[in-house]
Amino acid sequence: MAQQRRWMKTRHLHGPEFVELSDTQAMVTLLARNSSWFIRKFIEHHFSLGAAHILVIDNGSTDATVDICRNYDRLTVLQNDLPAKLYESALRSELSQRVAKGGWILFADSDELIEIPTGGLTRLLGYCNDRGYTSVLGQMLDHFSTLPYRELRYMDYAESIKAHNLYSLRQIEVIPYFDQHATSFNWFLRNNICDHPQISFRRGGVRAELFGENPFLSKHSLVRNLPGITPMPHPHCATNVTLADTMLLVRHYKLAGDWVARDRLAIREGRWDHGEDSRRISAIGDENAMRLDPQEPRPWRGIDTLRDEGFLFSSAEFLAAMQDDPETSGQVACAQIRAGGAGL
Repeated sequence: MAQQRRWMKTRHLHGPEFVELSDTQAMVTLLARNSSWFIRKFIEHHFSLGAAHILVIDNGSTDATVDICRNYDRLTVLQNDLPAKLYESALRSELSQRVAKGGWILFADSDELIEIPTGGLTRLLGYCNDRGYTSVLGQMLDHFSTLPYRELRYMDYAESIKAHNLYSLRQIEVIPYFDQHATSFNWFLRNNICDHPQISFRRGGVRAELFGENPFLSKHSLVRNLPGITPMPHPHCATNVTLADTMLLVRHYKLAGDWVARDRLAIREGRWDHGEDSRRISAIGDENAMRLDPQEPRPWRGIDTLRDEGFLFSSAEFLAAMQDDPETSGQVACAQIRAGGAGL
């Protein structure tokens, strides 16, 4: 009955209502509200990544989010105004499986850009299919800039991505996948299979250092759309899945643009269950004088560097399989030479 209520509250606004996906195709799912500042780059990035389709679940936007989406083919817009604070996971999970038949689902937020490990999306999905993997863990990396906020707040998203070219691993906590005491959602993982101890969760990072937050940075971003699998019963989890021996990178731009105004609006509306917003706002003081200054900023050098540093993991088997592709053999060989990284 609850599911039927959610479906009855859902309106179809744009694009095909159903999409048939092959085993090596993925649909990106975005739950968005007032995301016009991010949405064009989000769409174009994930199409360039190789996404076959994009589903945007609009959560009652009052800006141009939906209008921008209407300009794209291979994109479906559904609208559901139920508060994400209560229905975030259900809307993503149920509506994704309602639209997509087969294939894979790649979950991302509007301020996130997914990066695929060596080999590309199609090859990654083929590799997972061949070995019975049904989910790939994503690790979120917060990008930031040390320029004054008074300059950053007026940039558009493309300018912000260039300016936010730093990250930090200083306060990253590594949590074993099945650690029952470190996470609040272990119940959702009980039927999952994870045979690789290097596939583990991350928490903290630059937002912990600067604002006293304790953000969880890992989620089951990529999930195969099969019967018996629940792709997102919790914002960070999938159930009844087998974890692949490699990770995705989730480049996170929460601190881009006029993020203080976005946080204040989110707090006033109270539609999302993110206490971090209030914690950040209480920690910043005068935003006009604010400049983010963590102790150990690192320049962005690409996804392979993060593997070297131990933030991401790809097994030797995965890297060897990607070497079969002549277009990527050179970069994979280099990644294998660097495979023992220093770690976190």
